[in-house]
Amino acid sequence: MMNQMRKHMKTVLWIVAGLFIIGIFFWYGTGGLKTYAATVNGTRIEIQEFQSEFSRRIRRYREDSEGTVTDDDAMMVRQQALFSLINQELMLQEAKRMGITVSDDEIIQTIRSLPQFQHEGQFHPDIYRNVLNFNLGMTPDQFEEMIRRSIAVQKLEQAVISTAIVSDPELELYYKTEYGSMDNFQERAMELREEILQEKRISLYNYWMENLRQNARIDINFNVIQPPQRTERPDEPARLF
Repeated sequence: MMNQMRKHMKTVLWIVAGLFIIGIFFWYGTGGLKTYAATVNGTRIEIQEFQSEFSRRIRRYREDSEGTVTDDDAMMVRQQALFSLINQELMLQEAKRMGITVSDDEIIQTIRSLPQFQHEGQFHPDIYRNVLNFNLGMTPDQFEEMIRRSIAVQKLEQAVISTAIVSDPELELYYKTEYGSMDNFQERAMELREEILQEKRISLYNYWMENLRQNARIDINFNVIQPPQRTERPDEPARLF
């Protein structure tokens, strides 16, 4: 259920991602000369961190699109990378404020459970290091920090959506309003409760996330999401990446 919820929430989140980026332009102006990718409530997101996130995303995008990446595609991926890092930092700050922590054991168990690092169902350190190095371009310390952040964000998401409930009177009223009678209510009640609960969780999460953004101090270096300038000879076709 939670995996399905996260998929739905991520879908909705990416729908509003573009609006968020556009809104940021109006709220905070243009980039200017800055030595960071962004700041969130005074915490820096370094350009190197942004470039690493962009590199991972553009690599996946290139694989999914069979190698075809245009300048517009790259711009979109850059925006998504920056949006993701800003969102993550907002949520990590909120997780810290709420006292959410992640233990070393949780990180270890999560990594050991990932099939990408296993052979015949068993975790192998050599496979782990090779996948990080050749597929992700990350060190173990970098990956483990990413896992720590991911677990913290998941715990925060769970804490937020767990407050959504569907009471029996609410369910009965919804059913009667939707279907005009209480016929077959008992047979459909469980499935309907889950559908309403999922809608309420998504709505609650989006409202909470938007409130978190609006109350944050975000400063963005928009230069980092501009495609790099290239100098091409007039008779030479432009090369992308």
